[in-house]
Amino acid sequence: MKKIFLICVAAFSFSALSAQSEKMSAYTQWLVSSVNDRSLLQSQPQNQMVSAFVFTRGENVNVDSLARVYGATVVYPLGDMFTANIPVDRIAACAADERVDYIEVGAPVKQQVATARTFCGVNQVQSGAEGLPYGFKGDGVLVGVVDLGLQYDHIAFYDPNDNYQTLRVKKVLDISKSYVFEDQEEIEEAGKDVSYTDGHGTHVANIAAGSYADETNNFRGVAPESDILLATIGTSGNQTAILNEVIWMLNYAESVGKPVVVNLSLGTEQGPHDGLSVFDVKLNEKLGAGKILVGAAGNYGSAALYVENELAVGASSVNYLDPTKLRSAINDFVDIWGDENKNYTVTILFADTDGDVKYTRTVTSGSSYTVPTDFGTGKVKVTKSQGKYNYKNEVYLALENFSVKNGYKFGVQITATQAGTVRMWGGSNSTVWEGVTSTSGTVY
Repeated sequence: MKKIFLICVAAFSFSALSAQSEKMSAYTQWLVSSVNDRSLLQSQPQNQMVSAFVFTRGENVNVDSLARVYGATVVYPLGDMFTANIPVDRIAACAADERVDYIEVGAPVKQQVATARTFCGVNQVQSGAEGLPYGFKGDGVLVGVVDLGLQYDHIAFYDPNDNYQTLRVKKVLDISKSYVFEDQEEIEEAGKDVSYTDGHGTHVANIAAGSYADETNNFRGVAPESDILLATIGTSGNQTAILNEVIWMLNYAESVGKPVVVNLSLGTEQGPHDGLSVFDVKLNEKLGAGKILVGAAGNYGSAALYVENELAVGASSVNYLDPTKLRSAINDFVDIWGDENKNYTVTILFADTDGDVKYTRTVTSGSSYTVPTDFGTGKVKVTKSQGKYNYKNEVYLALENFSVKNGYKFGVQITATQAGTVRMWGGSNSTVWEGVTSTSGTVY
């Protein structure tokens, strides 16, 4: 006789979110529900302040007054929304405020950079080849780098014309300290950010604007004669914080009358990947002539993070995560997006490695499901929201201290209530799809 397994649905703090959950993104709902579990908030500051997009009901709301009620501070007002730093444990109360329409905590980001110069024609541009009137090396231009692991006083950021005495870094924004280092003396005294030993940001900034060369090293950057702006995201940077730092750079460039190119060698697998996330839309509104943004393509070209299924009404698809990546406990996610205003249901399941399904459970938003001990450990927490600009329904599966035992694998079944395409992204190399080779996931 086939053995039937029932899952335990945890009675936890999601129930308290029901009234205002529709006013928070799926990730924000999960974050708020996990506020008391420090192990799940490793990407957030120790005081549990986060950067968030807060949409108001109209543009006449006094945003400073609103923010103060919830211990938040306004960073930039942006029409019918503002970016804010807000305590995680006050987000739910803020969302319940009648003046608030929607809150989205920016997705955490990871550092991303790959070979940058070899195939980009940098030498030709700098030398004035290929029909250019003269060489371009960044003179009169600002290069901004938002990153982590920055050495502000690296020798490559000095001017070689005076024997590397004058620092080309004009200002540094350190978001972890809420402080702007304003001049060469302050910048040199600060020296580096909290993750200097990582070196990622220093590497990236050198590719973009490094100027150092000697007899054995001629690896100058793309714009070695430019001035430089640096902004460190700290150890808890997310998309909202990055938007704040980019706006800071654009404002500075405008104040000194120079064009600016800002580089983001940062990214996330979270979101709809269609250019219509809050971050994408609000960032694009700030760009234009003389204000250019460059983003990294990412480091996951060989990882099967993405899968999509085109489904007729009532049809279902099943995709399994690679079980070999789940033998040790992870904290990760699967982010699921449908087409505009199209509905679907999500079922989590466990099967043996031959594909014989042993357990299924159709999930609901605001619920936490404990993994049956026969199959693994941990929980799957489920939240749902609709994109603010694309009207696509998102289901976010947070895998908390999650592992799968040998002999089993974990899968996600999608059943279409309405015909359309459903797309799923894993969060890292721990959540890659079994038998899938496509990794694009860019939706046009």
